[in-house]
Amino acid sequence: MRLSLSLLSLSLSLSALTSASSVSTEIFYWPLSPSSSPSPLAQITYNPSTLKSTIVSYTPPQQPSDSSDSDSTTPLVRIGLSPSPSTWSGTLASLSQFASPAQTLTLHLDADGNVYQAAVSAGEEAVVVGGDKNKKGSLGQPLRIEFVRPNTAPNPQLNRPVVLREDGNVPEAEVEKPLWQKYWWVLALIGVLAFTGSAE
Repeated sequence: MRLSLSLLSLSLSLSALTSASSVSTEIFYWPLSPSSSPSPLAQITYNPSTLKSTIVSYTPPQQPSDSSDSDSTTPLVRIGLSPSPSTWSGTLASLSQFASPAQTLTLHLDADGNVYQAAVSAGEEAVVVGGDKNKKGSLGQPLRIEFVRPNTAPNPQLNRPVVLREDGNVPEAEVEKPLWQKYWWVLALIGVLAFTGSAE
C-alpha cells in the first residue's frame, strides 16, 4: 500500500514538474493603419530547457485585396508580444511574407527562457521530386518555430597594472639589443678558435 502511494505521489510530482517547465506565449500582429487593432497570430507552448515547442494556434493575417488598400503599396504589420500600444515590443514585417506557403517565427529568449521579441520571415520552398518539375511545395508545417538564445559577451583580457616610478611617471621600456650585441662572446670564441686552429 505504501509503495503504490509513493509511486502515485512520485508520478504526480513528475507531471507537475513537466507541466510547470513548459511556457506558453502569445504572438500578435497589428497592421499599421490607424483604425486597426492587434489580432492573435500564434500561441506557442515551449520548454525553455529543451526548446521543444508546440503550436497551439496559428492564424496568419489575410492578404488585402488590390483595390481596397490604395494608400500603401506594400502593407506592413507589426509582430509583437503585447497587444497594448503603450508596451508594444516587436518587429515590422511585410504582409507579403505571409503569402508564402510556410513562415518562420523567430522567438528571442532572455536569460530566464522567456520570450522578449518575435519576428516572422518567409519560409523556404522545396521543389517536389518526381511528377511535375515546376510544382513547388512547402517543407511541411505552415509555421516553423526558431528560438534564439542570448549570447554571452566575451570578457575582456585585462593587462597587468601599470607600475609607476617614484616620480609618478611610467618607466621607459628597455630597448632590446640586436642579436650580435647579445651573443658577441660566441663570435669572439669562434674567431679565437679559427685563428688558433689554422696554425697547425
